[in-house]
Amino acid sequence: MGVHVRVKRGKLYLDVYTGGRRTWEALHMTLSGDKQTDKEMMRTAAIVKGRRELALASGEQGIIDPAAGRKSLAAYAKELGERARYQSFKTCVPHIVEFAGSLTLGAVTERTVEAFQDFLRSQKLSLSTCARFDAFFRQVLKTAVRDRLIPRSPAGGVKTIKAPDAERTILTQAEFAALVRTPVGGTLGADVKRAFLFGCMTGLRVSDLKRATWGNIVREPVLSINMTMQKTGKTILVPLNPGAWGLIKDSQTLDRAEPLFPVVAGTKTNPTKYLKAWAAAAGLTRPLGFHDARRAFASWTLAAGADATTVQRLLGHSKISMTALYAKTGAAAFRAAVDSLPALDMTERQAGA
Repeated sequence: MGVHVRVKRGKLYLDVYTGGRRTWEALHMTLSGDKQTDKEMMRTAAIVKGRRELALASGEQGIIDPAAGRKSLAAYAKELGERARYQSFKTCVPHIVEFAGSLTLGAVTERTVEAFQDFLRSQKLSLSTCARFDAFFRQVLKTAVRDRLIPRSPAGGVKTIKAPDAERTILTQAEFAALVRTPVGGTLGADVKRAFLFGCMTGLRVSDLKRATWGNIVREPVLSINMTMQKTGKTILVPLNPGAWGLIKDSQTLDRAEPLFPVVAGTKTNPTKYLKAWAAAAGLTRPLGFHDARRAFASWTLAAGADATTVQRLLGHSKISMTALYAKTGAAAFRAAVDSLPALDMTERQAGA
């Protein structure tokens, strides 16, 4: 463990090393060039350094820093939101901030958690969104425990909001064929179409479709795309069938750093709006999102007879239960499952026959 005051481009930082990890924390102080003023500023930084060392030492001994509980819940949620990888968590943060007001972490009780649940219900959010935001609020409290800001999470004794089981609509082969036949206007639109269809053929998430380059294409042992997924850090190797290869095949010799979908990779425009217009033009009666491509890949490969473990590895899932969520559900699947049972011959034999 160690804490040091560092100066970078005139700004003061704390260089904190603990638990095998080094982080820099801004002190929001800038040296002015005046000797006396800078001397006072360095003295203040040294005081902050000492407090930070005391807080770290308390944390390593399992002791909660008395000042930590006075940290604003809203400010802490904002900090976590800035570091969050998932946009859905960032979307939840304004709701936590609005609800929390000036509430401190140390003042959060089980009643506070219940009150936040009531607050979510009053916001006219769907039950699924309320359940997701309830889970995010609990994660904030759990992280606060890990950061030694509070001794325990008060959410442990409060029932979670239960979301209804979602009916996962799977893109049908007929809908896919209609999308293939339907053009999308504009250079970006055409690239969005290629990226979505490629996702149906490979199961890649939109974040990885944007990052995919020619350097990810390998030819041995078979023509495949080899990527480390942005969301999980897992590496996957997905063979490319002729349809997938035809979507990206180019007669030019491309640089390994060149994106497979350069317009999608370079735009700041949300490509989803093109999917909605494209789906409507193709005759689909429901919205279309990039995750529909990943879900279609999983469902189609499972329906074609691929075992769940193989599909799990292609998708890069850590648990096979996650892969099972992509299996086709609904009346058609139930009908097929029941129809697979042995036929019954109810003709009774005569005695002695």
